[in-house]
Amino acid sequence: MKIFQMQIFYSKSATVFPHKHDVWEIIINTEGSGLNYLGQDTTEFHPGAIVLCPPGVVHHKAAREGGFADLSILFSDPYYFNSLRHHHFEDNPEKEVQQLLEIAYQHYHQDNNDQIAATLMEAVCALITRWDQAEHQDERVEILKNLIAQNFTNPDFEIRDAMEQMNYCDDYVRRCFKRETGMTPVQYLNRMKIDLAKKLIQNATYPKYPISHIAYLSGFYDVGYFSRVFKKLEGVAPTELAGSVSDNPR
Repeated sequence: MKIFQMQIFYSKSATVFPHKHDVWEIIINTEGSGLNYLGQDTTEFHPGAIVLCPPGVVHHKAAREGGFADLSILFSDPYYFNSLRHHHFEDNPEKEVQQLLEIAYQHYHQDNNDQIAATLMEAVCALITRWDQAEHQDERVEILKNLIAQNFTNPDFEIRDAMEQMNYCDDYVRRCFKRETGMTPVQYLNRMKIDLAKKLIQNATYPKYPISHIAYLSGFYDVGYFSRVFKKLEGVAPTELAGSVSDNPR
């Protein structure tokens, strides 16, 4: 990623005339309100409103009254926005995009550090891409994924109990979940458990943890079942992995 320009734009005029760029531009409004025009689309702007202007697309804006303030960046995007479905977003309550862009602006202008600014811009692009994709995810799938993430280390947690909390048809939710994640809910749960177990085994801070304890910390009561699931997903038994870690300490 290459940054061509970063600026904080204060306009006392109510209108920015139509223009376009040869590269991407991201604009986040920090003051004022009015209308954004991007190609054929018209949307409201207000503090926290974000617009992504693709190369070659004419855009402009008009404030309702008085002026406005924007933070804007011109940059090249090698891959993040190739499949972007939306071009208008809202910053989250934590104002993560605005904060990242303000820090990037500081490094770009005060420290003359393009590399740090570009890295922060990549974080912004990754965050916006995630929001863009999340808008097309099934709400029921997201609810179940959140329930799994909150409870996967609890050995008493069962997928069927989570589904009962959701008040949806179990079979339908399973089909939606498999379509979006490529895994059944149980497979997704086991994947999270085994990923944690693998980290615990490989973590040099705790080289002496017995496998039975790692199984319990990962959400398994039965160490035999844990070992079978681990080997199925990782191709090696947890004892084998632990042995290889012991033979090759960090």
